[in-house]
Amino acid sequence: MNVALGKVRRDRLMTLSIGGSIVAPDGIDVLYLKRLRALMAAEVRRGYRFLIAIGGGALARELQTAARAAGVRSETDLHWIGIGAVNVNSLVVQKALGRLADPRLYPAARPPARLRAPITMFVPSRPGRSTDTGAVRLAMHFHAATLFNLTNINYVYTKDPKRFSDAKPLRFLRWPAYWKLIPRRVTPGLQTPFDPVASRLAAAAGVQVVVLNGRNLKNVKRALDGRPFRGTVIRG
Repeated sequence: MNVALGKVRRDRLMTLSIGGSIVAPDGIDVLYLKRLRALMAAEVRRGYRFLIAIGGGALARELQTAARAAGVRSETDLHWIGIGAVNVNSLVVQKALGRLADPRLYPAARPPARLRAPITMFVPSRPGRSTDTGAVRLAMHFHAATLFNLTNINYVYTKDPKRFSDAKPLRFLRWPAYWKLIPRRVTPGLQTPFDPVASRLAAAAGVQVVVLNGRNLKNVKRALDGRPFRGTVIRG
C-alpha cells in the first residue's frame, strides 16, 4: 500500500538524511552513487535544490567496535570516531555528485548564509549531534517543510522487522506514537528509523519526516516528485 503524497508537504528546497549504510553497505557502492547522481541531476533540472546529510553507517559501527575492543570507553571518543566515518562517507558522495554539489562540507551547526549550489552537504560538528539531528536543524534554518530520511527499511514498523516476523508497517504516525517505538537517548552506533533527539526537534519545529528505503531510488523519486510511494510519514 502506498502513501498518498498529496498529504505530504513539499517545497523547492528539500532536506535528505541518507543513512551511511545506504551508500556503503559493505564498502562504497559505486553503482548506487551513479544512480543517486542521475536522480539528483534530474531533480535539479526540474528546479529542486537539496540539503544533504550522510550517516556513518556500517563504517562508523565497524570503527567504533574496533575502538571498543582496543579499550576505548568514552562515549565522546566513540562519537568522534563516528563523526570521522560520516566525513569519509560525505566526502565520497559529494565528489561523486560533481558540479551539482558545493565543493565544501559545511558543519550542520554553522550553515552558510546562502546556498551556492543545487546541492549542499553538511556534517556533524560535535559529539552527540547525529546526522538526523543535523538534518532537522538544516530544515529549520532554511525553512524546508519536509525531511526525507533514506534508510534501509521500507517503513517504520511496530517492531524490528528483522527480528520479528509479525512486525506491521505504519504508514502515518504522530510523533508521540513514534516515540513509544524508540529509545529516549542517542548512543554511539544507535540504529532507529529516525533518532530520538532529532524526532523531538522535528516535532517542536513542525518539520514532517518521510521515512523510506533509500536503496529503492525509483521509490525515492516518486516521493520527491509528489507521487504515491512506499514509506512512512511522521508529523504533528
